[in-house]
Amino acid sequence: MSGAAWGPADLLWERFLERGRAAFDGGQDAAAEGFWNAALDLSDRFEAADPRRAASLVAAAAVRRARDADAEAEELLRQARESWKGSVAWAARLRPALRARSSTFHLRLETRHRASYERLAREACVRKLGAGLGTALNNLAELLDHGGRRAEAEALYSEALRARAAALGSHEAGVAVILANLAGLFEATGHREEARIFHARARAIETEGPRAGLARWLSERPGTLSDERRLEAALWLPPLLRRTG
Repeated sequence: MSGAAWGPADLLWERFLERGRAAFDGGQDAAAEGFWNAALDLSDRFEAADPRRAASLVAAAAVRRARDADAEAEELLRQARESWKGSVAWAARLRPALRARSSTFHLRLETRHRASYERLAREACVRKLGAGLGTALNNLAELLDHGGRRAEAEALYSEALRARAAALGSHEAGVAVILANLAGLFEATGHREEARIFHARARAIETEGPRAGLARWLSERPGTLSDERRLEAALWLPPLLRRTG
């Protein structure tokens, strides 16, 4: 339940996702699958709307996609899509942690207006859910794209792009990945002008430097064991897949 104290399962889940991501990014798919399957099993202990359940499905699907178990991956990703949508109920009732402040004045101000602070923080978390949904949609699109189901893939890439950009802004690293995936699909279907435009947009983000990403989150991960940390781990640790072929 959102707002609940952290226990061993919370810490283990984050560790499994993080180690699985490191293994996956290093090309060690078998090790990644072990960590992510463990995380998926562990996520059954969390409430149904917890975004970590959706993140576990996305991660588990990624390693199945890597070993060409596409039917399994597709089923997991379709479950993840619905799970991310259902996470709105969890985010809408989460209890934000008090932040460390540079002055007693700001701490007192936050405490005095606690209800307003919590409302604004919950609204921000609900918006961020779109990033996780965008990852699930992009990865499902990549799978369908690889299988030749291009019309379905284009629609899903476009939906993923809107969701990710609305959640994290249009200059985020994942947005560049989705733009590049769309550009690759347009190239494959002979739409060269559209491909050129989307490639240019992706390169512009990469050139100016994205505003957020996994490496930044890992380096700035909050020390407070809070609902926001649960959510951010679910958003950043699953992989956003790049189009192949």
